Amino acid sequence: MFNAYSDAAPDLLDTAKNATRISQTIVEEQNNLDAFLVSSIGLADIGNDVIGNNRQALTEVLHLLVPVTDLLNEYNPALTCSLQGIGWLTHQPPLPLPGIVVSVGLTLGIERYRYPTNLPKVAATGGPQCETLPVVPKDTQPPFVIMDDGANPEQYGNPGILLNSDGLKQLLYGPIAGPPRNSMQIGMPG
Repeated sequence: MFNAYSDAAPDLLDTAKNATRISQTIVEEQNNLDAFLVSSIGLADIGNDVIGNNRQALTEVLHLLVPVTDLLNEYNPALTCSLQGIGWLTHQPPLPLPGIVVSVGLTLGIERYRYPTNLPKVAATGGPQCETLPVVPKDTQPPFVIMDDGANPEQYGNPGILLNSDGLKQLLYGPIAGPPRNSMQIGMPG
């Protein structure tokens, strides 16, 4: 037992020396330590005032953020995939001409929106879709999500193209006096 004490004695003496140095440093830096503690107390008081006075508002904000953070968590794979795709684009050589390349097309119209029958239906399911992103193979297109959003272009028996002849006339010749004309009876009357 005494052998253990004799073996540990140098370490115990080093600890005592270090404790003495620490206490001397505290005494030497007493003014700085006091200033630090007073500043900490002031910061705590300000923090208590800010958080205490805004407790209800901060609680409401946190409750409002829960659905947003849940949705972001659900779509995390798709968001990550999109950001990786954007990162991939930054390493590509620049375009020969400055600007953005856009593929644009005109599509023929479908049956007009009718209230309340065509109110939007929130029914998309399937979660995040990432498929082949961030790098889509050449001459391919990632599949798109098919969902039931409440719109049915064939609902009124108009499976084909609807021609809005009155709208076309107004576009070409300006405002037309009188009621709308649809002499060919194409699509819905009016």
